[in-house]
Amino acid sequence: PEFGSIPGRYASLVDLLSVDRVGSSFVVDLVLFGIFQGWMVDDDLRRRGVRDGGGTLGTAAKFVPFFGLAAYLLGRPGLPSRGAGTD
Repeated sequence: PEFGSIPGRYASLVDLLSVDRVGSSFVVDLVLFGIFQGWMVDDDLRRRGVRDGGGTLGTAAKFVPFFGLAAYLLGRPGLPSRGAGTD
């Protein structure tokens, strides 16, 4: 391919991350966000009165990076009104 083989790209990434603090911190941030993303989506769904995990939209938001969360933000249910009696 144009940019080298997969093992060559991987070696280049490892080399870059071993000397570049910004690149390393970005990878750490991505991992931490990935860990907490599922928890944050579940918490948001609970606030919106959804008890079944949100179906396909909730699952996509938890397990598909970026695009799943973007779809969730566009299609999530509205917040319940104050008089609805939900917690």
